[in-house]
Order: sequence, then C-alpha cells, then structure tokens
Amino acid sequence: MLAVYDNEKDFMNIEHAVVKEKIDLATANCVATFFYRAGIPYGQYAIVAYHDVNSNGIHDKDIFGVPAEAWGVSNNVRPLFREPVFRECAFTYVPSNATVTINIR
Repeated sequence: MLAVYDNEKDFMNIEHAVVKEKIDLATANCVATFFYRAGIPYGQYAIVAYHDVNSNGIHDKDIFGVPAEAWGVSNNVRPLFREPVFRECAFTYVPSNATVTINIR
C-alpha cells in the first residue's frame, strides 16, 4: 500500500491520504507511477509505503505499537523510538524531481 500526504496533520492517517494505491509486490523492486496519473499538482508531499501482509487495509502493529508489517517512507527516514513525521519525509514534487525511492524494511 502506498499513501501520499500533503500536510503534517493528516500524515500517517490512511483515511486522509491525498492518494492511496495498492500495488503488487511481485518482485523485490517494484515501481508505482501514480503522481502524474492521479493529477497530483506540484508541491510538497510525503509518501508512506507498507506491506499489508494480511490484506486488511491497515498497517498492523503489535501490542507495543511497533509495526508488525514492513514499511518505509519517502527520504527513507527510520527514527528509532517513534514514528517519522511529515517534515522529515517531505519532498518537493516538481518536474525535475519526480522520482522517489523508498526502502521497505
């Protein structure tokens, strides 16, 4: 699952994503091209990606709040004892910067 956010308030809340899309993880490297197709205007965004192993539509966590499914965010931010925040993951989407690589771990 990929979710795109355009502000801090809604960041990490899948219900408030600007765009969300399920993609097939058939290979170790997958490519999603949806900014242009979805008509997203140029601006500042952050992307969250996670592997929804059980297809329940949410990013599952254990009883301590630690992610139970692999995940990654734009800018590949990995804080140790908290969730990433929008400003750490944000990037500017413009014609010259239209590719984002996310490592999912």
